[in-house]
Amino acid sequence: MDYGTPAEFGEEVWTETKELAEQVTIKHFKNKKNMDIVIKDISHSGEYATPEIYIDGHVAGDEQQKFSAIVSSSNDYEVTCKN
Repeated sequence: MDYGTPAEFGEEVWTETKELAEQVTIKHFKNKKNMDIVIKDISHSGEYATPEIYIDGHVAGDEQQKFSAIVSSSNDYEVTCKN
């Protein structure tokens, strides 16, 4: 058993964790940046005790305007945008 991986990344709850991260990211971009987005990829690093979810996508209707975000599952699913 891996005691270093956050519980929310476990096989049995990862789907629920991904859905929540997707919802808060969409809400963040809509409320803070007035943007509708399309999420293309959601992952976590798999590293020891890293509570970060990595999200990549693009602005709806413009696949060239890409974004990356990090969602902290240990900090109430706070979203940090890279661009």
